[in-house]
Amino acid sequence: MKRKVQIVAGLLVSVMLFSLAGCGNNTELSSSQSESDSEFETDTESTFETESETESETENTTEAYPDNVEGYTFTDLDKTMWTTSNLNVRDLPDTEGEKLGQLTLGQDVHVTGQCKETNWYRIEYNGGAGYVSNEYLSDEKAENPDVSNPGTPNPKVDNVKDVNGKSVKKDGMIYVIGNAAFEAYSYNESKGKAYAEIITEAADSLKGVSNVYCMPIPLGSGIVLPEEYNGKVSAGDQKAAVHSILGHMGSNVISVNIYDSLYAHRDEYIYFRTDHHWTQLGAYYAYTEFCKAKNIEAKSLDAYKHTAYDGFVGSFYFNADSKDAALKNAPDTIYTYQPQSNAKMTVTDSKGQTFAWPIINNVANYQSGIKYSCFIAGDNPYTIIENKDITDGSSCIVVKESFGNAFVPYLVDHYQTVHVIDMRYWDGSLVDFAKQNNVTDVIFMNNLSAIGSSSQQKNLKGIIE
Repeated sequence: MKRKVQIVAGLLVSVMLFSLAGCGNNTELSSSQSESDSEFETDTESTFETESETESETENTTEAYPDNVEGYTFTDLDKTMWTTSNLNVRDLPDTEGEKLGQLTLGQDVHVTGQCKETNWYRIEYNGGAGYVSNEYLSDEKAENPDVSNPGTPNPKVDNVKDVNGKSVKKDGMIYVIGNAAFEAYSYNESKGKAYAEIITEAADSLKGVSNVYCMPIPLGSGIVLPEEYNGKVSAGDQKAAVHSILGHMGSNVISVNIYDSLYAHRDEYIYFRTDHHWTQLGAYYAYTEFCKAKNIEAKSLDAYKHTAYDGFVGSFYFNADSKDAALKNAPDTIYTYQPQSNAKMTVTDSKGQTFAWPIINNVANYQSGIKYSCFIAGDNPYTIIENKDITDGSSCIVVKESFGNAFVPYLVDHYQTVHVIDMRYWDGSLVDFAKQNNVTDVIFMNNLSAIGSSSQQKNLKGIIE
């Protein structure tokens, strides 16, 4: 059955719409990533956060908001804040709550309280109360970005982790070590098996129609965490987790195990320090493993146009209660590798409107927290990329959350058509779509946190059945 969901549009499409209107940032992707109401990819509606320099809050001495929920306590607030991405509103202050609707990028909201247990904000919503992740509200409204000057690779940019001999500071699900942070992780066998069963169901339904690939993505904590911190950071055995997940796949699923390839390059800049995503270089090594599985030749990095965007401060900084200055003062650089094919990308937003957008966009002057949106316009329900240099009818569907954004550009040179479906926002039947469009390959790529999330699995199952 097709699931009925509230679909959240992409960040960059929203920016484009507002720019056209001449009024600053538009309100309505995802977190991209960040799909967004939870930490990292457990149930993210977006992965983009906008930096807020104002951290003060005004205490409210009035009666508690009448729609408090059992099991949670709140500090009353009375203030206006602005969304830094598109954002789910739920009936509980955590990701287990039912979705009531959505807010859009740049929307002002009246905040009436903050949950002491989860830090989520309580807001006025449709005449009552709703709850949203504290990660995606800011005390300052983001300004419309100036995108006039692209960045260029800068050899002086220092992306080396300064972690040796540093103390470990735990902040929720984040471990901050020097100028880098790492996400906690533990593998749940039953959830890994449940995920594999969903992928297997899709592959069995598409047997004889499409090749189905599955690529579990390790977290940075499982790849680039220095060995001296093993046991001090709860990162789990992510190699074993990937092996287990793939081991549960059915015979019609083509497994793509990228763990060893990433680990072999762990001394390179393949995961951000201030953000939970991999870099596009990390995605490149995953792409080479996919090419091996598909028995095609991967392009070298020299085949792409290289650009760099400095000043990226990502989710690890904004998700942490402490807003650690060591992360903020040592921003990441986003290095991009843009395909040179004659390709056109069209994005479909939550309202069904379509817009052309660059596959890799210029984010040189975007605010620090939203620069990851340079890849495929961020997180949108559906995106299509058409390569006019290829006429063989080849096509693929990438089923992803925000980790897939940096990977998709590498596929452009190999298919006439690349369909991108964000499983968190798209509403439809994947099997029917693949059959109707004669899709050659279906590629499932999800990071380990998303794979282990019940809500993410529910989203994925909703587009399979």
